[in-house]
Amino acid sequence: LHIVEEKILKAKSMGKGFAIIVVAEGVASAKELAEILTERLKDKDVGEIKYQVLGYIQRGGSPTAYDRIMASKFGVFAVEKYVAGEKNFMVAFENGSVVSKPLEVSFGKIRVPNIKEYEINNILSL
Repeated sequence: LHIVEEKILKAKSMGKGFAIIVVAEGVASAKELAEILTERLKDKDVGEIKYQVLGYIQRGGSPTAYDRIMASKFGVFAVEKYVAGEKNFMVAFENGSVVSKPLEVSFGKIRVPNIKEYEINNILSL
């Protein structure tokens, strides 16, 4: 949180009228983070702190009929498999069918971060 405060203050000192902070889902509540930052920075004249939770629009638009049908199929399939005793699985769409896969299928795959992209994001950020 201290680093976030420093970045906001740095942006202000550079003449920027805004700062954008992205928080991954599950890491912290956007509302609580905004409230904490508002309290901690109230004497620093940084302006209003707002938050926005990403939804369908920011992620690419409202779900289509196909999206809703697939979500329903995945949900029903997952519940049926769970009730039948299957555990530790994920639902996938493979060769035109809804199937279950062991969770291990998605584990252990080495995902190498794109360092160049990280560096560009760091330069463009505060």
